[in-house]
Amino acid sequence: ESQPWSSRFRPCTLKEIAGNERAIRQLQTWLKSWGKGIPKQRATFLFGPPGVGKTCSVIALADDLGYDLMEVNASDYRT
Repeated sequence: ESQPWSSRFRPCTLKEIAGNERAIRQLQTWLKSWGKGIPKQRATFLFGPPGVGKTCSVIALADDLGYDLMEVNASDYRT
């Protein structure tokens, strides 16, 4: 069990996420629009303080909808 607690108990589906219902619903609607072709709004930006569930929500949503996810963190590329 070398995984950190936050990874080991991270919600795996949207049903397991508590709170932020409106924001998650908006994100889900936007992501589903890609199934109909390239949407008018081609990108989205998630922001907020650490620990509110931004990354967790995206991972769970991508998994629920069957999308492969590639995570890029800007801090990985700073010099």
